[in-house]
Amino acid sequence: MADSKVPPPELPEPTEEELARIPLKNGIELGLTEDGVVIQINEPEATYQLPPAIYAVWSRCNGKTDVKSLTMDLSRETKIPMERMKPIIYAILVTLAENNLINWV
Repeated sequence: MADSKVPPPELPEPTEEELARIPLKNGIELGLTEDGVVIQINEPEATYQLPPAIYAVWSRCNGKTDVKSLTMDLSRETKIPMERMKPIIYAILVTLAENNLINWV
């Protein structure tokens, strides 16, 4: 019987410079749905529904904590090894930035 597990996508390893970047969340929380948290941003005006894992990253973007520290905290909490977490968290942050849900400070 074939293994039905799909391997995770290969994500590029973030550089030390990328890990030193500091994200700041943009938008306000409008409410909770069964699928996640609804966030509204004003420029451009849009709403997004963030799944719990993405919200866990977005909500920590306080404009003071760098990517590396944010990743270390999430790694400890989830028990996912730091080396595996770094590319995942950075990919999430890049996607949030592309959608104006965070800014880099």
